[in-house]
Amino acid sequence: MGASPEQAYGQCWWTLGKGEALIYEVEIPDCVYWGVQLGDQWYQSLDWVNHQSSLNGSQAAIDPDGIFRAVISAADPGVANWIDTTGVSEGIITYRWNQSKGAPVPTLTLVKEEDIQHVLPEFTTFTTPEQRRQQLQDRRDGALSRFLR
Repeated sequence: MGASPEQAYGQCWWTLGKGEALIYEVEIPDCVYWGVQLGDQWYQSLDWVNHQSSLNGSQAAIDPDGIFRAVISAADPGVANWIDTTGVSEGIITYRWNQSKGAPVPTLTLVKEEDIQHVLPEFTTFTTPEQRRQQLQDRRDGALSRFLR
């Protein structure tokens, strides 16, 4: 838990070899805000403007069973909840729950990229290349509106 009794953070180190991916799974608690992001070895956020290197509750697709599942990988697997490593092979994962009654800890499963679709549930939300382009454009537009005042 953080300085606020209703705020929790967690971090872990990740390393991926060529052709590997991580399946990130967690049940989202009742909270005002939540997010997960990748960072580098200096704990700096990876490029979140031009890459989907983070997701939060307003951007993510929650599966019908109430679990947030994401794929962390270098290559886009076509999964809506893809978290892009931006070309780096190791770093940190930071997750947080704000104004939350709970602090669940995610699980990570290392898989081969070619096995991703076989490991995820059949109800996983996928995205088309055009939808991905739009997601990334929305991120850029959001960053511009935030920083160009």
